[in-house]
Amino acid sequence: MNITYFLEQKLKLIEYFFSVATAPFGETLRKIEQNVEPYVVRSNPEYAAGPAFQEEWDLADAAFQLAGASSLDYLQSTLHSFMFMYMEATGNLDVAKNIKLFKKGSWYANYQECFKQCFNIDWAASEANLELIEHLILTRNDFAHGSHLLTLYAFQDQKHAEKHPGAAFVDARWRNSKLMGTKLAVSRESLFEAIEQVRKLCGYLEAQRTPHLGQFKLSNRIAAKTLQKLAQRIQKKPQQDQNLTKSSDVE
Repeated sequence: MNITYFLEQKLKLIEYFFSVATAPFGETLRKIEQNVEPYVVRSNPEYAAGPAFQEEWDLADAAFQLAGASSLDYLQSTLHSFMFMYMEATGNLDVAKNIKLFKKGSWYANYQECFKQCFNIDWAASEANLELIEHLILTRNDFAHGSHLLTLYAFQDQKHAEKHPGAAFVDARWRNSKLMGTKLAVSRESLFEAIEQVRKLCGYLEAQRTPHLGQFKLSNRIAAKTLQKLAQRIQKKPQQDQNLTKSSDVE
């Protein structure tokens, strides 16, 4: 079974959804910025309390970003599902269920390490932009957890900003803002580029799997041994910590 076929259906859906969902909000922003009906400024700007149609602009912009956040959420979920199905297709479902044992800090990094240890596959060989893929996952997380009741927007958390300071999913107008941090922003260009990089990575991984089923059968045994070693290592650590505690008590 070619699992990239099902991946492609999901990626096309994301592209379609974002294009259709953001169209009315993008049009509202365009009309306000270009002074087009019904957003024509007729008053003297010198006596205005602030920019004309600011509330309408803010709502349209925030709604545009909400569609972007939903698209990123579905994209990272699709990538995660691909990895899980890939492991299942290669007979490594137990490894997928225990992917946290690789202890690399995130499911994305855990799978990357897993492929290196179990299949001898280096994701860098795919020539996909792995940093951009990681950035889209972190941005999705920030959208989910970095919103604030006092604003319509979401912002990068500190670790994300330090790791990806000049990242694709940020609003350049808010870069280095000391008040709230860097505002997240999803443009059509940044989203579609991220989709293309996911497509590239997964296509490469699938190309490694299909012609080498015999190799993967061997890798299954390697994966099982790797998982067993990782589990043993984790089981030993609490025992070591307990011994240290006992030793401290004696002293």
